[in-house]
Amino acid sequence: MLITDDDDAYRMLLGATLEGAGYRVEEAASGRELEAKLAQRQPDLLLLDLNLPDEHGLALLRRVRARSTLPVIVLSIQAEGADRVAGLELGADDYISKAWPPRELLARVSAVLRRAQQRDHADRFMTFAGFRLDTEGHTLQAPDGRDIPLTTAQFGLLRALVRGKGRTLTRDQLLDAYADTVDAPCDRTIDVLVSKLRRKLGDDARNPSIIRTVPNVGYKLLDA
Repeated sequence: MLITDDDDAYRMLLGATLEGAGYRVEEAASGRELEAKLAQRQPDLLLLDLNLPDEHGLALLRRVRARSTLPVIVLSIQAEGADRVAGLELGADDYISKAWPPRELLARVSAVLRRAQQRDHADRFMTFAGFRLDTEGHTLQAPDGRDIPLTTAQFGLLRALVRGKGRTLTRDQLLDAYADTVDAPCDRTIDVLVSKLRRKLGDDARNPSIIRTVPNVGYKLLDA
């Protein structure tokens, strides 16, 4: 798991506590270090402090959640407040006060990891409009059973749309969801990818039944 906190003493204490419980731990002291670590390998769990020196933790959480279901526990000096609500609304799995005793912290870490394993198993196969998306096998199966080939970028974009089914995703959110798969992504890249996805899904852009364009905002997968 990855601990991101700019307090060296607390980061070392938390790391020692987790390692003592048998977990393998990596550390980051800033948002930049966090992004570099995530680019190399995704951990089983991210423990994220909100008050980092280069970027607020909520902004980092928003980007992480846009492109993955990585379990995230927010760390804070306070257990209540506006940041707690915002963190949970952005998709944090739990919110832990730094003042809590190690035993309770370890219990919450264990609970989040257990829920994540159950969720990952349930979320491997995602369905929409008769299609089945295998998020581990990176394959898409059509209603008639044939496999539909997708590029890495197309798969990442479709996965983000399916996870947000029924909700409008902005172009920025879609860019965040797959930006690590292409060079120099831009708004036009999203439009081109959606166009190609529609053709592969057999979706008529003039009268879409799967991916709808939301003018001046982005796209959404119809909840059907």
